[in-house]
Amino acid sequence: MEDGKINPLKVHTLCKAMNETADKIIAGIKENVKIEAAKYGEKPFMFNGCELHNTSVKTEYDYEVCGDWEWEMLNNQMAIIKQKMTERQEWLKTMGSPQTVINKLTGEICEIVPPMKRTSMGVKCTIK
Repeated sequence: MEDGKINPLKVHTLCKAMNETADKIIAGIKENVKIEAAKYGEKPFMFNGCELHNTSVKTEYDYEVCGDWEWEMLNNQMAIIKQKMTERQEWLKTMGSPQTVINKLTGEICEIVPPMKRTSMGVKCTIK
């Protein structure tokens, strides 16, 4: 690419297409892969130049089934706080110019400024 023999946009779009294709194939064969790997037991094994291991790859905990009143109370508080944070963030994004306000907790006069917006430029590629 550096010497101009290949267009970097061509390489980018080809790689993007290969990644999306591979992701779809892997998602489609996931259960068949588990069934086939089960034939090798639980010890790591070599196949096609790769070490495979039929083992737990993800652990999740569902705390909602615990019946713990304290966890439920904290979870509810967190949901309320998240909602309030989202509402405040939306207000801060749309407030326009800086505003002078009184802090409800301390009584101090302070200035609130809109949040700093940072963006990154890149090339978005959508396979059609």
